[in-house]
Amino acid sequence: MPKLCMIRPPPMLVQASKLYTPIIFEAFQGEYERSLAACTKALDGINEYVVGDFTYEEEYKVVGDPLKETVVCSYRQFDRIGILCSHALKVLDLMNIKSLPSQYVLKRWTREARTITIQDNQGRNIIENPKMDAMLRFKYMSNKFLNLAHQAAYSPECTMLVDNTLDILGKQMAEKINTSTSTFHDSCTAPANASPPNNLLINASLKKKDVQTKTSKRKRTWLDKKHKARKKRENKATSQFNEAGNNDVVHEQEAVSGGAQAHEGLCPLFPEPSNSSGAQAQARAQVSFTQMLMVICSYSYFTNLEIIFF
Repeated sequence: MPKLCMIRPPPMLVQASKLYTPIIFEAFQGEYERSLAACTKALDGINEYVVGDFTYEEEYKVVGDPLKETVVCSYRQFDRIGILCSHALKVLDLMNIKSLPSQYVLKRWTREARTITIQDNQGRNIIENPKMDAMLRFKYMSNKFLNLAHQAAYSPECTMLVDNTLDILGKQMAEKINTSTSTFHDSCTAPANASPPNNLLINASLKKKDVQTKTSKRKRTWLDKKHKARKKRENKATSQFNEAGNNDVVHEQEAVSGGAQAHEGLCPLFPEPSNSSGAQAQARAQVSFTQMLMVICSYSYFTNLEIIFF
């Protein structure tokens, strides 16, 4: 309950503290305190007043009815928020109405708002927490069993009695639960010849969900793709270099064979006879510098061998 900082709180505040929730009561208490500092001025009409506030220098017209216990204020706070304003509370006090009228207590601001039964679109009551009853029964039985165990713990005979009784009770409860479960399954089982209506089967167009299998491979990032492209370029350059090396080896072998022929008198360094064809002359003109060096080396090699042999 909210605390009332008064030695003798007024009956209206005591009533509001029991009805309203704490937050709404604080708002109502603020309006009630402002009503104590408000000034009133009676008009020509019956129970018509002009209520003003010295702090805000505002005036509002309030019309009251002591028989019906109603007040109408031009500020219209109750219509907007659901709580009477300080001007209306001041006029109620002038009409000697010390308790809050029931028509000015909205259900949504009270403590009992959660206990109201709510119905769905088919008229069935909606239960806020279906397990609430089971929780309350569990709490009740837990306290009862705890007290029983506390009393039986001081006597071995009482302990044996409670133990044997709990064993018998457990067997009875198991049979009861099995019976109720089988009855529930029998009531929920549909007959064998039951078939759903054709219109339901026609309207039901369910698609099988595509389940994506998860692989253990990590998803490649842009950095991985960049490394892969660079590695691919390096492999391509290496293969081209190897091909070029193989071509050089072939050319060297051809040069060595040409050197052997030169040793026999067919050396391309010496001028060919006049009857040599134009194709051979063009081929010799295309000999590279490397091949020429290889021919010279091979020629000198074979010449030295011949000198040593002889």
